[in-house]
Amino acid sequence: MKAYRSLSTRIKFMNKPSKVVFFTDMDKVKNSEVKSFATKKSYHVSINSISTSVYETERNSWNESLLKICSYCEDKKELANQSNHFNDLLDFMANLAIEKSVHNRVLEDARNAFLTYYEDNKTNQLNKFPEPSVDSLMQLVRFIPEISRLKHNVYIDENTGAFGLTLKSSKKSKPILNLLMKENKEVTFSFIKKGKGIIKITGRAFFNHNLEDSHEIYNLIRMVKS
Repeated sequence: MKAYRSLSTRIKFMNKPSKVVFFTDMDKVKNSEVKSFATKKSYHVSINSISTSVYETERNSWNESLLKICSYCEDKKELANQSNHFNDLLDFMANLAIEKSVHNRVLEDARNAFLTYYEDNKTNQLNKFPEPSVDSLMQLVRFIPEISRLKHNVYIDENTGAFGLTLKSSKKSKPILNLLMKENKEVTFSFIKKGKGIIKITGRAFFNHNLEDSHEIYNLIRMVKS
C-alpha cells in the first residue's frame, strides 16, 4: 500500500495550528481558563476530567461545523461524480481548514495525498487508479478530533480509491495501526506490534450516520496511543 505525499500549494491554509493544552480547541477554551478552573478547590476535579470535558466541547463543536456544511458536501460530491474529477474536493478541505485551524494538519495531509494520487494517476498509463472516494474522505473528516494530535500519515488506497490513515506510537513495542475508511461507514483496521514475535490484529468496525458516535473510533486508536 502506497502512501502519497504533497505535490501542490494551490490551496493555502489560513491559520497554522496553535499549541494545544488538554486536547482543547483554543478558539473555545483559553489556556488560562483551564488552569484557573483546575486550581479552584470548590470543584474537586482531576486533570483527566478537565481534559475529558474540554475534549467533549471540541468534539461537539466539530460536529456542529460538519452539520453546517453537510448540504455543501453533498452538492460537491454530486458535482464531482458528474464531472468525473475531484477539484471541488480540494475546496471542501480548504473550507474546513479555515473553519477549524486546529485540525489543519490532517486536512492538509489529506489534500496532499489527493494531489499526489491525482498526479501519479496521470503518469500511470497501464493501470489507472480508481477515482478517490468522497464518502471515504468524509468518513476520515468526521474522526479528525481524535487523530489530529497523533503521529499520522494519510494516503489513498490505489486499489479502491479510499482514504486511509496510518498511526504510529513511540512505545517500545513500535505499534502501528492502519485504518481504511470505506464508503459504507465501515473502517477496516490492521494493528501490528512487536512482542516476543510479531503480533497482528485485523478486523472491521462499523459506524452509523450519527456524528455524536464518532468518538467511538477511540476504541481503535487507543491501541497505539502512548
